[in-house]
Amino acid sequence: MTADKVGSYLIMPHKKLILEYYNGKINMSDLIHFKRIISKDPDHNFYFNTIIDFRDAELMIGKNELDALLAFFRRKFKVSGTRNVAYLTSAPKEVVITKLFSLLANEYADLRFNLQTFSTIEAVSGWFSSVSVPYETLKSSLQELKDDSENVFGKSR
Repeated sequence: MTADKVGSYLIMPHKKLILEYYNGKINMSDLIHFKRIISKDPDHNFYFNTIIDFRDAELMIGKNELDALLAFFRRKFKVSGTRNVAYLTSAPKEVVITKLFSLLANEYADLRFNLQTFSTIEAVSGWFSSVSVPYETLKSSLQELKDDSENVFGKSR
């Protein structure tokens, strides 16, 4: 792909799982745009567990912007119920940002996220063992998202 930033996703309704992939410099408006696009997908369900792959992304986000993202979730998704969200990261900066987001999200009990940060697909697969997605399936699905030509950031805002 030649785009300066890439976002793609896969919804597995039968597994109640969403996979998200990001590449490039991703800022707050990109994340919100991505969430708006994915929420319009007929298979999307806010209660589904989610794996977010930031390994090829550089997050250009500060603490105040994380607060804004949480406020977006609270406005957009008026739901109750817990869902698991796994962040897959490889760079220290993205680990710090995802950990900070996790801490801030805990302040909003109504969102009820169970957030964890991982550096390997194996670790994510183990954490999501209740979803019954084998490691090889998860690995190949994330690779397909990486190779996917459907770029969320190419869609109108």
